[in-house]
Amino acid sequence: MNTKTIISLLTIFLIALTYGQYNNIEANKNKIKETKASIDPICKMKVSNNSKDTVIYKKKVYVLCSSFCKEKFKKDPKKYLN
Repeated sequence: MNTKTIISLLTIFLIALTYGQYNNIEANKNKIKETKASIDPICKMKVSNNSKDTVIYKKKVYVLCSSFCKEKFKKDPKKYLN
């Protein structure tokens, strides 16, 4: 195989991989929208699912009440999920 063929195949592979990951993220977001509300893992407040403050951690989307809680969660997610 020549270099151009290898580069083309790698490019196609990377595009397919990225597209698959994007679909997983969108599927998780859609699952959240199906429920009426989520609970913020930091302050335990009820949060609307159309909040702009979301974090993806281990392929799951977490909805937070504010940018403050979002940043706190991002620093140490394990602390708030136990």
